[in-house]
Amino acid sequence: MPVNIKSVSLIATKLLFLVTATAANADTANDDGWFISGSFQYVQIDGRLDGDSGEGGSFPLKIDDNGSGFSFGGGYRFNPYIALDAAYWDLGDLATDPFPGGGGRIGYDFSAWTVGGIASLPISIFELYGRAGLANWEADGRQIDGDDTDVYLGIGWGLNLGESVSLYAEYLYIDADATVDTIGAGLRYRF
Repeated sequence: MPVNIKSVSLIATKLLFLVTATAANADTANDDGWFISGSFQYVQIDGRLDGDSGEGGSFPLKIDDNGSGFSFGGGYRFNPYIALDAAYWDLGDLATDPFPGGGGRIGYDFSAWTVGGIASLPISIFELYGRAGLANWEADGRQIDGDDTDVYLGIGWGLNLGESVSLYAEYLYIDADATVDTIGAGLRYRF
């Protein structure tokens, strides 16, 4: 199928106009104030969690699974560079590895509450950021009941789509008993 140069040029011109208009609006974007956010996540978890034998004892469970989840939260941006946020992360329904000798898998839900800071570097309509804080996580299932508070770290990239809305993509690592990695994309709305 031949490429229509006129159509490609028209689409490129429209995209350039959209980016230019967005950049003009981004100069008047709110640099401080409250915001809310929501995202969808791809989740990879690898490591060990303690299983409950039901008789007061525990046994190690090998975990190497992936799934999908979501997050929503909010926070306050003090200036273009520093913000604090809190969020809830539902990281999906996951399962342990099969037991040795042909045993089944144990399903569980993994979720976390996070509180931390975000350090941003605005570049025109874009922003690069790093985030860090504490994650209070919980793995809950038929024979799994684990929870703890551990450190999380993340990096991300944002695109201001106007005065109040930005699109972002980020990677987040939670240093739980099992290593939790998430890659997600979402929207942030500034008041």
